[in-house]
Formats: sequence, structure tokens, C-alpha cells
Amino acid sequence: MTANLQVIEDDFRKALAEHGIFTKDEFIFDGSIHRFHVDGDRRGDKNAWYVVYLDDRPAGSFGCHKRGITQKWRLRGSEPLGPADREAIAKRNAKSQAKREAVHAAARELAKKIYDATRPAEPEHPYLKRKSILPYKMRLIGREKLQKIAPHLKIYSKSDLLVIPVRNTKGELQSLQFITGRGDKIFLA
Repeated sequence: MTANLQVIEDDFRKALAEHGIFTKDEFIFDGSIHRFHVDGDRRGDKNAWYVVYLDDRPAGSFGCHKRGITQKWRLRGSEPLGPADREAIAKRNAKSQAKREAVHAAARELAKKIYDATRPAEPEHPYLKRKSILPYKMRLIGREKLQKIAPHLKIYSKSDLLVIPVRNTKGELQSLQFITGRGDKIFLA
């Protein structure tokens, strides 16, 4: 049997399922570690991870931090990957990566738009008072203002939301974390 992308993905999903890990996420088999959401976990959580190498015999490992699982995986009963299969896999990986980059770019753009509408946080914010911490570089945004900028966000809070910027190592804004007065924490993306 010649290994093609569908055979590899089906076998990999079967191995995940044998350990109680189910996901609708799309996989990228490129030899890099990727995190993914497990069905049934809280929305947005990415507690599981995988890495798959598509050498002559596809293999890799996967795990779930929440469930304490770490497993090795290897495709069994197949012939080495042929050039056509490798090319199809590379195209699919590139398409998936481009899709993820577009989602991240949109999230960065929205994060900047929201962050530009914030004001410096006040020490009287309920969360800051309860934790006895100073606002440092935290910001605030009102619920109404946030809903005007991003109506699709469903964040419920009686008080203004603390806004914490999430930056990369270059200091570039990537996303935002919101904290309600009760202490609920929500990431933009």
C-alpha cells in the first residue's frame, strides 16, 4: 500500500482516538511542533500537540498536557512516500500555513484597533484591587466601546475590561488578553 496524505492523516487520527484525543483541527505535517484543540475542552484551549515527520516512513509523536499523554506514532503497513505524495503534502501544508497566517494577521489588525481605543488602567479596577497589584502598563476599555469595535466578541462584564497586550519577542502587538472585574481571562485569538 502506498502512503498518501489521506492514509497518513487517517492513521494519525486513529492513533489519537485510541488515546481519547479527538479534534476537528487540520494537521500540518512539516516536522514542527503544532498545538491543537481537543474536542470537549474549553473553547480556545490548545492543550494537545503533535509533530509528524514525512520521511520515507512517516512518524512522529503527540500528546496532551491536560490528560498527561505523550505517545510516539509511526505509520505502519505502507510503502515509502513517493514524489507525488510528498508534493501533495507540501502543497496542503503551504495552504494550511497561509490560512493560519491570514487568521493571525486579521487578529493582529483587530488587536491594534482595540488597543488604540484603550486608556490607561486605574488602580481601582476590581481585579487589580482584589489582587493588590498596580496596573503598570495595563489598559482599560469599556464594554460598549469594545462591542462597537468588535461586535462578534462575546465578553460579559459589569466593569470595564483590563487589556493586556500580547507581544512577540520584537515587541510587536500580536493579540490581547482581556480580564473582567471577576477575573475571567479571555484571549482575543
